[in-house]
Amino acid sequence: MSVKKKREPLAATKARRVRAHARPSMVPFGEARSSLTQQIEVSSERDVIILRNSQPAAVLISYERYEALLDHIEDLEDRLSIVEREDDTVSFSEALGDLDSDS
Repeated sequence: MSVKKKREPLAATKARRVRAHARPSMVPFGEARSSLTQQIEVSSERDVIILRNSQPAAVLISYERYEALLDHIEDLEDRLSIVEREDDTVSFSEALGDLDSDS
């Protein structure tokens, strides 16, 4: 007997990928430069914050995470545009009334 796994909505999957990263790794600039290949591998598991003079200067993230972040931003922008347009909409009955008055 097999148990079907319930599929979660695509938006929830994307959001989980965006947020489900472990605590970032902090690496001094010189170390990051000398071990770039290793830092790229680390970035597949968690973000790598590159420090210059003990201050965050850059972040190294995996390409998959980068894509997920861009998708998430696009989804949020779409939702925001819908919310911003709510005052510009009319109900179906109002639109129907406008059509009836034109004839």
